[in-house]
Amino acid sequence: MRFRSVATVVLAEAHAMGPLTVRQPLPSEQLPYLDPFVLLHHAPPKDFSGDTGVSWHPHRGFAPVTFIFQGGLRHRDTQGNDATVLAGGTQWMHAGSGLLHDETPVPGHTELIQMWINSPARHKMDPPSYHPLTPEATPASVSADRLVTLYVVAGELAGVKGPIRTLTAVNAATVNARRGGSIEIALSKFCGGDDVIAPISREDEITRQSLGYAGPQNHLAPRSDYGIRDFANLLRGKRKLRYYNHMPSSEVKALIGEDVWNSYFKFCFERNPFDRVISLYYWRNKTEPRPSMSAFLDSGVPLLLRRRGYDLYTIDGQIVVDRVCRFEDMDAELERIRVQLGLDEPLQLPRAKSSSRKDKRGFRELLNEREMDTVRTLFSREIALFGYEG
Repeated sequence: MRFRSVATVVLAEAHAMGPLTVRQPLPSEQLPYLDPFVLLHHAPPKDFSGDTGVSWHPHRGFAPVTFIFQGGLRHRDTQGNDATVLAGGTQWMHAGSGLLHDETPVPGHTELIQMWINSPARHKMDPPSYHPLTPEATPASVSADRLVTLYVVAGELAGVKGPIRTLTAVNAATVNARRGGSIEIALSKFCGGDDVIAPISREDEITRQSLGYAGPQNHLAPRSDYGIRDFANLLRGKRKLRYYNHMPSSEVKALIGEDVWNSYFKFCFERNPFDRVISLYYWRNKTEPRPSMSAFLDSGVPLLLRRRGYDLYTIDGQIVVDRVCRFEDMDAELERIRVQLGLDEPLQLPRAKSSSRKDKRGFRELLNEREMDTVRTLFSREIALFGYEG
């Protein structure tokens, strides 16, 4: 397989499409056209219990394709087709000479990505056709470490052929990649001898060492900073840290000074607080019996996420880093960081931070309305800043 580097990262602006608000990078001012792709948009998770959809509308001369990640979508058209495809499936339609169709999400939360693929001139007047592909009928390729599953819809990838016949030569697939990487470890690969590298967990340090990357360095406090308690700790083999993991911006800035602070590109990652709460719940309660989610939320423990989130990248309530990256857009964010730092290689996240969570349901299934309201209250600033929905 031939690998290509990312040429441009295009941000997806909000765009109204009937009753929906979607994120649409194509077409946009940055990317008006990318042959043979005409349109690409992402409809984030939304509750469609009110039976809201995109009613009857025409298409002609291209292929509307819909990848369904949550919920399901019912398709009807003037050719007599009527099918509902659920999460993990794909709706592929060749509009050909033209038809009308209706798209109605099933009740509950639905998330999808839709793209339009231009048809070659010789096929623009072909009779319309519709191809619903269920998850069960989608062939897959699984990586050796079982972390990545590639579901091939059309074309051929990783030796797997997709069942959809396309009029334009494209490969189409969805990827299910389980996270488990460490950004700290990935960046260590590119650090020089003068850079500060703070220590991380023992398990992650073993991973970092096994990869041959630089470990903790330039992070210890000089003896001139020691007090009586620090010298007592030193006798027990514990040295005082000057820089440490999850260190607030206010402390870093105070140590290095305004000029040095301003000379660096500063970034961090923020994650949907609803997902963070669920992850912390299982991390702090690895085995049964676990407390109820309500008791956990009322315990004050989730406030740790603020101290290791919002409070790290703000000073007096103001964001002081150059970029707050979204955990949910990890791949695109890592590429932006690579370009900004001028790195010649992509940032590869090694597997680390193993999870003790067995229940993989989303937060909307795990939290009741009262618990959702509690999270909204605890993390109202993060939700307002980054538009997280719960």
